[in-house]
Amino acid sequence: MRTFLLVCLVLSFRLCADDALKILERQDAVVRNGMGSLSLIRDVNQVFGASNVDHFISSLGDEDHKPFWNSIAHFGGRYVFELQFLVVIDYRTDTPTGISGPVTANINEVTQVDYQPGGGAGAWFRGGHWHLTPDDLRRLATNGGDWAAVGIPIVTNGVPIEHFQDYVEASRRPLRGGKAQIGELIKEAIAAAEATGAKSSGPSAKPKDLSNIWKYVRPEAGCYEKMVRDGSRLLILPGEVEKLFGTNNVDHLISKFDSKGKIPVWHSVAYFGGRYRLLLQIPIWFDHHDCDTDSLGGMNSAMIQINEIAGVSVGKDGVATAQLGSHWDLSQTAWEALVKNNGQWSVVNLPIVTNFPVAGFETYVTQERHRDLRERQEALDKTVRATVDAFRYPGMAFP
Repeated sequence: MRTFLLVCLVLSFRLCADDALKILERQDAVVRNGMGSLSLIRDVNQVFGASNVDHFISSLGDEDHKPFWNSIAHFGGRYVFELQFLVVIDYRTDTPTGISGPVTANINEVTQVDYQPGGGAGAWFRGGHWHLTPDDLRRLATNGGDWAAVGIPIVTNGVPIEHFQDYVEASRRPLRGGKAQIGELIKEAIAAAEATGAKSSGPSAKPKDLSNIWKYVRPEAGCYEKMVRDGSRLLILPGEVEKLFGTNNVDHLISKFDSKGKIPVWHSVAYFGGRYRLLLQIPIWFDHHDCDTDSLGGMNSAMIQINEIAGVSVGKDGVATAQLGSHWDLSQTAWEALVKNNGQWSVVNLPIVTNFPVAGFETYVTQERHRDLRERQEALDKTVRATVDAFRYPGMAFP
């Protein structure tokens, strides 16, 4: 794919746009043919309903990485099914002919959806987590989708999670609307280039627009959520933060997630006591290309700090601003003692007061949690970036 982008710099923009559309058409053909040629995909469609499953190929046309088949289904008002495997493709006929290596299939339960009208929806995965084998999917298909056949306690007749459907629509939009969106992007880019009379080497023809196009050509749906969801389970310290403050009271974020030039940082944020914020930050390593949670690990020492929110002022525009008070850094030894003693602050000699909330604190917390995700990531990143950039990636990841 990188080779293709470089070629785009020396060819006409219209040629690149045509090639991008050809890749989309080819992906459609591979998926369409795969739904007939791969028995595993036929089972998935039978279990969840063909119209309720989104299939796509990531890394199709990428010279550096093998193609992955991805299937995603949302069901039961609270569950997300994800399937992924390396797919063998006969490019003469654009037909998948087999599966290379292991199959990853998971079901994750959504416990909460943060919804902002016009601003998208983000899900909290704090419920059940189950692995499925190809044999499990075969049994499900044979037994008409009866989850008892595979021993998984899926509840499909419960009250749906509020705004679950909004989350589903937000998740599906880049996948199902990809072709229409890329077509419009290409048309706009070509029109702009022609209007200015730009040549292929001019600014309008450089691949700035193509960078937007490729996120629809190679959708990495759910990768960020997958890393955050599994990371809170696989990484020791974020799990301990959840243990102390409760899973629903902790936000996990990863800054520089998609950057190849910066080390990504894991952030776990907990607001508590009506006046405090705990922040855990860990430089992390993971496989950028294959979204492989098995490669996820922490690097060097974690940074744990507590900030006191001494006051909150709410302006006429409704924006809440926090005034910071005391600040404490926790050593590894202090953190271990805190976890061992179930969050008793006296054992680490911190004067934490949990019965004296600050007016406007909840307003401030709600505002922070509904800020644009990238803005929150970057704001948290400022406190550690200089230190993190001095690190080197390890030869292997560790938990």
